[in-house]
Amino acid sequence: MQRGFRKFGYGIVAAASVLASPASLRADEASILLPPTSAWNADYAEDSCALRRTFGNGDQNAYLELRQFAPDTETQVIVSSDQQRLRTRRLGLTFVPDSEAILPTNVMQVEVGEFGKGFISTIVLLPAELREPVAASQYQQSLGYRGQWSDEERDAREAEITGLAVTHGFRRDFTLQTGPMHQPMEVMRHCLDELLNHWGIDVEAHRSLLRPVQPVEMERWSRRVTERYPRHLAKTGEQAVVRIRLNVSATGSPTDCAVQIPMSDTDFNELACSLLLEHARFEPAIDGNGDPIASYWLTSIIYIME
Repeated sequence: MQRGFRKFGYGIVAAASVLASPASLRADEASILLPPTSAWNADYAEDSCALRRTFGNGDQNAYLELRQFAPDTETQVIVSSDQQRLRTRRLGLTFVPDSEAILPTNVMQVEVGEFGKGFISTIVLLPAELREPVAASQYQQSLGYRGQWSDEERDAREAEITGLAVTHGFRRDFTLQTGPMHQPMEVMRHCLDELLNHWGIDVEAHRSLLRPVQPVEMERWSRRVTERYPRHLAKTGEQAVVRIRLNVSATGSPTDCAVQIPMSDTDFNELACSLLLEHARFEPAIDGNGDPIASYWLTSIIYIME
């Protein structure tokens, strides 16, 4: 399957005019407002889907990337600015018109070429009242936030989001005037459906799963994975976060391992995959008819020197 880049979206004037209403500015009145300087760019990558857009006001340029690794899961966010010094690793992200910021705990600093330094983290688009019950283990078991809300509620939520306010992390707070997010997220979902087909997964069957893939005795075999550190990388103090997808057969056996974003040394990736394929065991996914089917399982392995 050919996957690549696709551009779409509305013009700068249209997006900015949507955000000029008083209701849209409630959460970001003190922010520098940055309108879009490009259409959305959709990246149909081999093992993930991303939306990218650039913003600017003539004095400051910024970059935003939203990436998902499977349907109904958390969203990885990269935000950077060419005219802003990083202030702290404490980052606040607020979806306009929300009044409550998301304060991610897994924030890392990154550099994005001409767009300078920034941050990478993960968020969910759920409104605050639904955010707390979603546990990290659910993401790892491919439950994501499926079932937390209906398609209609999801669509309405995406349509009301018209910007992303970025606070704390940079010297000056700023707001990216994204425009309504429903159309971009529809493109994201189309990409993710194609992604599952690309993996050999039955998309329709996964819309009505009775049970996603479940790890078996995970505490036992996960220790075998995390306690192994590439020796030469340990000597140099190298660290990494490896995002992994395992394809899991209808019998519960892992059949393939893929690193979803190659951001670290390949030795980390190869070691993590080889250990998971050797030791990980699962109960298979169950479809709407009660039958086991081939599916997938997502996880992240963090290599940190202590």
